[in-house]
Amino acid sequence: MVRTALALAAAAAAVLAGRRGELDAVWGRLGHLSWGWTVPALVVEALSFVSFAHVQRHLLAAAGTGVGAGPLVGLTLATSSMASSFPGGSAVSSVYRFRQYQRRGADQLAAGWVLVAVLAAAAVSLALVAAAGIAAAVAGRGGGGAGGEVVAVLAVVAVVAVVAVLVSRPELVASGARWSTDAVERVRGRRYRRMELAAERLAARARQIRLGRRRATAVLAWAVANWLFDCGCLACAFAAVRAPVPWTGLLLAYGAGQLAAVVPVSPGGLGLVEGSLAVALVTYGGEPVAPVVAAVLVYRALSFWLPLPVGWVAWGVLAVRDRRARSSSGWSTTSARASSAGTT
Repeated sequence: MVRTALALAAAAAAVLAGRRGELDAVWGRLGHLSWGWTVPALVVEALSFVSFAHVQRHLLAAAGTGVGAGPLVGLTLATSSMASSFPGGSAVSSVYRFRQYQRRGADQLAAGWVLVAVLAAAAVSLALVAAAGIAAAVAGRGGGGAGGEVVAVLAVVAVVAVVAVLVSRPELVASGARWSTDAVERVRGRRYRRMELAAERLAARARQIRLGRRRATAVLAWAVANWLFDCGCLACAFAAVRAPVPWTGLLLAYGAGQLAAVVPVSPGGLGLVEGSLAVALVTYGGEPVAPVVAAVLVYRALSFWLPLPVGWVAWGVLAVRDRRARSSSGWSTTSARASSAGTT
């Protein structure tokens, strides 16, 4: 995966190397942006963050924790900026999100399940978007040489099915914990009561998590909407640089760019996403290099660079609110103890 992403970035650099005229064309398009399309691009990008917040809201509700969409939008912006600011940011943002879930009422098991379920929903929905992109690319080529793409689509569907079952049935994970405990006890020839109790508590709590078909459908729909709104920002970026939208290869190129963002080489896939998107759009969309590069730069400015400071401001707001909540809780506890002491 790392080699592929680096190869795509290198290919993008090679495409533009020594082409001063095309670089001038890129800057020319950036200098004459259509602001009438830049604003819609910002709107759909904002809707992408809102959609991801609703994914978390539904999953938290399934685990018995009610959190409004507003705080979760702020949390989404904050964690996105964390993940995009430095290498390894995804791990830091995951820990931060886990703690935020707990501060909003989720216990450890619920917070952990929601964290995993959010990542699974993002992966499943991105796989579906990529599969749709493959299908669109195949249809655009008239179905010729589609054998490899069909195999890829079937593999995506299989992965989606497995992940969906595991996430929607947390009791299966609990059953796996009990099976592991039994296996360890058989091998070691002795009982581990603590492990048994932990497995029992896990099973009891897992049975309380009820995702259900309706809520699972809502989670998947919001997760797909998250990617489609973000892809809509890319489509608007083409209109903003006054270039036709390469609909045939748009979803496939977008999927490739988002997969490159997962590679932990640079923060937020910086450089890798741009290279992957540009190469894939030129290859599958059949568009000239200059408008593609200009559109990709506009898209990344709106979806990566602009949300960075907004997300850190959201992090600061959440930090202040959490500090006030802890101070208020501490003051209430102290007052209750003083009152109790006074009555005695």
